[in-house]
Amino acid sequence: MSVKLKTTYSMLSKYFLRFFLFISVIILFYIFYKSEIYWNGSLREYYFIYYFISISLILFSLSLFFLSEKLKTYTSIIILTSFSTIYFFEGYLISKIYFQQKYVDKIYFEKNNQIYDRRSKVDVYSDLSSQYDNVAMSFYPGNLIEKKNINILPLSGKSLSKTIHCNENGYYSVYDSDRYGFNNPDKEWDKDFVEFILVGDSYLQGACVNRPDDISSIIRNLSEGAVLNLGMRANGPLLEFASLKEYYKKNTKNIVWVYYEGNDIDDLYKELNNKILIKYLLNENFSQNLLANQNNIDEISTIEVPKRNKSFISNNPILNFLKLNQLRYKIKVFIMMSNVSDIKDKKSKLNTISKFKEILSLTKTFADKNNSNFIFVYLPYSLRYEIDKQDKYYETFDQKDYFKIKEILKDLDIKFIDTHAEIFSKRNNPLEFFPFENPETHYTSEAYKLIGELIYNRAIQN
Repeated sequence: MSVKLKTTYSMLSKYFLRFFLFISVIILFYIFYKSEIYWNGSLREYYFIYYFISISLILFSLSLFFLSEKLKTYTSIIILTSFSTIYFFEGYLISKIYFQQKYVDKIYFEKNNQIYDRRSKVDVYSDLSSQYDNVAMSFYPGNLIEKKNINILPLSGKSLSKTIHCNENGYYSVYDSDRYGFNNPDKEWDKDFVEFILVGDSYLQGACVNRPDDISSIIRNLSEGAVLNLGMRANGPLLEFASLKEYYKKNTKNIVWVYYEGNDIDDLYKELNNKILIKYLLNENFSQNLLANQNNIDEISTIEVPKRNKSFISNNPILNFLKLNQLRYKIKVFIMMSNVSDIKDKKSKLNTISKFKEILSLTKTFADKNNSNFIFVYLPYSLRYEIDKQDKYYETFDQKDYFKIKEILKDLDIKFIDTHAEIFSKRNNPLEFFPFENPETHYTSEAYKLIGELIYNRAIQN
């Protein structure tokens, strides 16, 4: 290599390393802005990993200045090549998603004669806040179970608020929460006779449809008494058991437990380590007295949203490209698919399922004591129906959890509704029960309707 070329490479590497350090510092400031200013410190724990990465980048950048000129040049080339490859792949992912969205937008418009709502959740919040006084982002109690030093663990969201949930069908699902922060018409709590109380996660809560297309509304329209939906996203079995104990209303005919096979056992594994939740399992009389603590729950469950217009931050395509939004999402999905179960240890898995049986046994006893019927509803995971991933499903779920849970229900003499066998498997293409046949979504309104009708019809047969 000529002296002139070596000098050129040396100059380029010097400027590149300075630029790399500058970008690393900018990243740290951006993370600080998002964590401490944009979200007012409310999501500091979420941004901890990004603080760690950005500080590591700065230290790495500084260390490069102490290398020999030759190593500086080689390192600069490696870094530049790596980042070029990464951003090229990010561009590919963005273009792929762009064309997918155009396809979905076309289908949605042809079917509904409406434009698919591509606003961010924050923009929806801003728009609704200009029309209504009490607007809230959906809040999930499951997000708090790993927090330390909390005196009260909410089991619901903000009360009497227009609550923004999610968008998978082309529109944002929004519901008016009841006096306790659940997805119910508030008047349901005033009725003397309750025909159904249901516990579950986001599928029961009504993701991502509006009333009357959620499971509870379907049942409510068929019922004579009240129907109370205690479902919340990210709920696992212990959160659901606690919700039943806290919000159960006398003169309830049916208790319906809606179980989702995709993550409920994993959720329980985490919940068993929560010092408040475990008390519901160990002490029959334990209560947080949440009915009288809704003001505290409203305060805890209020998600801080900056008052300024955030469309530049949330929807800016250039910024999203620089942040590698799509690549980071793909990595997250890959990790989830590579580790379908969060429980790595076989002994821990068996112990968790044993605890699940204990919870169901306590619930059965609770139902019998209150003269309520207890019905268990099994919801399938989309992995069952993806042709290229079915081997993963059968290895992880079908031969293990599915049959174990059926055996538990038989041992405890609990009525069992298998929606996989009675609804999904009867469709030639079960992925039709997912919006735009996307397995990464919740169910369609059609699926919810069939599930709600099945629950109601099976209950009145008893």
